[in-house]
Amino acid sequence: MIRLETDPHAPDVVLTPDAAAVVQQDCIERGDLLIWTITANTVDYPHQVAARPHSTLLRAPFRLVLLADSLAELRELLPPGLTLLARNPADDPVIVETWL
Repeated sequence: MIRLETDPHAPDVVLTPDAAAVVQQDCIERGDLLIWTITANTVDYPHQVAARPHSTLLRAPFRLVLLADSLAELRELLPPGLTLLARNPADDPVIVETWL
């Protein structure tokens, strides 16, 4: 069982694609819509692309992350059935795209 931690001081748990799909399904079953935010070259993961799930119920990101070397590779790791949202020009520059 993956702990859905939101404490910003907790360490990240790097997910496998299968684990990400389980987290997605578990949250759906609880009525929680996850927003997967894709970022690139952040301070915590320089030279990598990362995806973090954000809970709409808790209004916070979980301390879970998918990591890849490219955007194309990361997209393949996301849980199936997600929909890409258009990027908002006001988003932080590290945000590449968002998936629901």
